Amino acid sequence: MTYYWVSTIRLDTNSPMFRLAEAIRSNKELKDVQRSAAEAYVTNVYRCTRHGALRGDAVYERDYATLAAAQEGHKQTLKDLASGSLHFNS
Repeated sequence: MTYYWVSTIRLDTNSPMFRLAEAIRSNKELKDVQRSAAEAYVTNVYRCTRHGALRGDAVYERDYATLAAAQEGHKQTLKDLASGSLHFNS
């Protein structure tokens, strides 16, 4: 049997770590990455053991701009995963 861990979290877009990650992702200098007041949420799906220990990197990731979209997206991710129709990231 295969087990998955599904997590949807709010990202702190004002944290130094988020800005550093954004600088690396966008290939910009840290001083050029502006603080953001916008909300950001992300759903990740990981393979895990039956005890919930994660195995490797996320097999699926999706970003959302609002809490409502993140909540709906989390529900849809669970439905798609249960039905076998969730398309994992390559």
